[in-house]
Amino acid sequence: MRYIKKLLLVLLILPHVSYAGMKVSVYEKEKKTDSFKIYMSGVTNGFAFANTELEANKQKALYCPPINELIKVETYIKLLDEKIKTFPKDRYQILEIEPILLAKLIEVYPCK
Repeated sequence: MRYIKKLLLVLLILPHVSYAGMKVSVYEKEKKTDSFKIYMSGVTNGFAFANTELEANKQKALYCPPINELIKVETYIKLLDEKIKTFPKDRYQILEIEPILLAKLIEVYPCK
């Protein structure tokens, strides 16, 4: 529990220090590049590490993909594209992809 409190504190402070979220407008230009795929791997690994930490502390995971299913970067991109399409076009360009992807993962892989 102490770890989660520290993590939340860092997450509250971090946006004021530096934030490297990717806007949808940038994502649409970069999503087919190798460098973006590496970036997406880092983001999704971060989500997976957060899930592992939550479960280790007997807390509910953020999302729960099937244990024997390896989710490829291309699948994450497909899921992200699906979720982006649900936003009004005049607004979604300024949104950041990381929380959008997390919301889609929670939707597609809910924890029971």
